[in-house]
Amino acid sequence: MAASSPAEPTTSKETRDLQMMWVSLVQRPWSSLVVVPTESPVAARAAAGALSEIGAFHDLGQIETMDAVGVSSGEGLRLARYLAERTAQGKRVVILVDPLTQSMAGFPLVTSAERALLVLRYGTSMAAARTTVELVGKHKIIGAVALKTDA
Repeated sequence: MAASSPAEPTTSKETRDLQMMWVSLVQRPWSSLVVVPTESPVAARAAAGALSEIGAFHDLGQIETMDAVGVSSGEGLRLARYLAERTAQGKRVVILVDPLTQSMAGFPLVTSAERALLVLRYGTSMAAARTTVELVGKHKIIGAVALKTDA
């Protein structure tokens, strides 16, 4: 599990969008939420960090953030088992993975997570977005957010 500080959303509109996304997320029960970027993990890192911070602000208990960007396939499987353990203990976990169009190492985490949030970068290709939706599964996706952050 990599530890890194999340990038900040670049505009107040992005921050408001993430806050509205969080309100939407708290209206549905979930114990694990995988944040899946369509192209850039940097934009998704900003979203994952902001969601965890907003969750703490809304007094929803501690939310563990798991950064699985850059993991190997074997590490992805190990982290999926760890995720199952944490949620069985009643913990809420937000997981960040690489874009599935670039690496399938995070796929075990995507399939293990209860819900998914897509993060698109402004200008994302429709092909990348469609492929990501197909890999994640429409039934699991509870929302999407578009950010300008790309570096």
